Amino acid sequence: MSSHVQTTPEASASTARPSTQQMAYQPLQFPLTADAQRALTALMQDTRMKKMEKQLSEAIAGLSNSAAEINDRSSEREREVNDRKRKRQQQDEEANAAEGDGGGAAMLASYKDKTERMTKRMEETLRKVIDGQHSITCVKTALITTVDSARENASTQATQTAPTQARRGEEGSDDYTAFEPTDPAANTQSVPSAVDVFSNRLQAERTRYENRSLAVRYGQNEEYVNFRRLVHDAQHQNEDEMPPLPHHSEWFAEGGTHAQRDAGDDDDDLAVAGQTISTKCPLTLQEFNEPLTSKKCNHSFEKNAILDMIRTAPQWGPGPRSIKCPVGGCNRDLTKDDLHPDAILIRKIKRLQSAREREEDEGDEESEKDGSGDEMLL
Repeated sequence: MSSHVQTTPEASASTARPSTQQMAYQPLQFPLTADAQRALTALMQDTRMKKMEKQLSEAIAGLSNSAAEINDRSSEREREVNDRKRKRQQQDEEANAAEGDGGGAAMLASYKDKTERMTKRMEETLRKVIDGQHSITCVKTALITTVDSARENASTQATQTAPTQARRGEEGSDDYTAFEPTDPAANTQSVPSAVDVFSNRLQAERTRYENRSLAVRYGQNEEYVNFRRLVHDAQHQNEDEMPPLPHHSEWFAEGGTHAQRDAGDDDDDLAVAGQTISTKCPLTLQEFNEPLTSKKCNHSFEKNAILDMIRTAPQWGPGPRSIKCPVGGCNRDLTKDDLHPDAILIRKIKRLQSAREREEDEGDEESEKDGSGDEMLL
C-alpha cells in the first residue's frame, strides 16, 4: 500500500530555492583594524578616482575652447559682413549695398542665434561637470573623516584597555581569586560604523554645496570664470571698447537664468576690468610671446624672463624662491606658483597682430590702386 504526501506549492517553492531574507545588520562593536584603516586610506589614492578627475578637467578645457571657437567664428562673420558693407559704401554702390547687406545681415543673425544657443548648452554642461568635480571632492572629504574617525576610535580603545592589562600584570599570573570574566564588548563604548560616518559626512558636504547660491557655486570657481571670460572675449572682440567683467554676483538672476557676461579689451593697450595691460613685456620690452600673469596683482611678463628672475633670486628662507613684482609701485611677492598662462591676453595679442596684418594688406592694396592710377595719368 503506497502512501501519498501532499505538498503545497508554497512549501515546494521554499525548499527549491534558498531564502533571500537578509540578515539583520549588526552594528560595529570594535574599531577597525590597522589593515582596514590602511585600506580606507588607499581608496583616496585610487587610480580610478584620479582618472575620473583628469577626464573631468579635460572636459572643462574642451568645453571652454569649443565655446570660444564657435563665438570667434561668429565674430569673424560679423566683421566680414561689416567690412563688405563699408567697402560698398565707399564705392557709392548704395543700392547693391542695401540689397547685399540685407541678405548678409539675415544670415548673420541666424548664425549668431545658433551660436548663442550652442554656447548656452555648453555652459549648462560645464556646470554639470563642475558638480561632478565637487562630488569627487565630497567623497574624498568623507573618506578622510572616516579614516580619522577609525584611528581615533582605535586609539581610544587602546587607552581604555591598557590600565586593565597593567593591573593584571601587577596581580601576578598565579592569582586567579580576583579574576572575573566579562564580555569584552560590555565595557567597550559603542564604535560608530565606518559606513555611517562616511554616509553622514558625504550627505553633509553635498547639502552644503547644494545650499549655496549659483553665484557662489560657480561664480567663485576658477574654471567657470575662465569659461565666461573666454566666451565674452570672443563675443565682443569687434567692439572698440569692451565692457568690463561684471561681478560674479551679477552673472545669475533668480532661478538660475543668466544676468550678464564677462571682461574687457581695447587696442594697443588692453583695458581689462578697469586695468590697462600693455601687450609688451615690462622686462624684455618686446611683444609677448608666452605671457604669464600673476594671480596676486594681474601683472604680466614674458615666461622665460620672469622665471629666470625667480630662479636666480637669493634664497632667504625655507619657502620657494620669490621676488618683488618688477612693475613699479607694486610690492607683491611673486613665486613660480603665483604665475599662470593668461589665455585671454594671448587671444588679444593674436587679434592685434591679425588686425595689423589686415591693415598692412589693405594699405598695400590702396597703394597698388594709387600707383596704377598714376601710371594711367602719365
